Amino acid sequence: MTPSSLRTYTYCPRLYFFERHMGKRLGPLDRIRALLGSIYHAIAAWIDSLRGFKVEEEVSTEIGGYLFVGRPDSWRAEGDEIVVVEK
Repeated sequence: MTPSSLRTYTYCPRLYFFERHMGKRLGPLDRIRALLGSIYHAIAAWIDSLRGFKVEEEVSTEIGGYLFVGRPDSWRAEGDEIVVVEK
């Protein structure tokens, strides 16, 4: 990984994926949009953590004999239920 790739990854992991694995270079407007999206997600995660949600932690459950595993933006257990928030 090059320093510029590391910078791109810390700026926006999705942008790194598109540039590295999809071969697509995003233009300036797309980069600004990605930055604004990252800022939005950071603020939303902070607000959710203040509201008692766990942020970016893995959740797994079995439903109908199938195991579902994921990493939602935020989640909180309420009794026997899990409330999942995706933004």
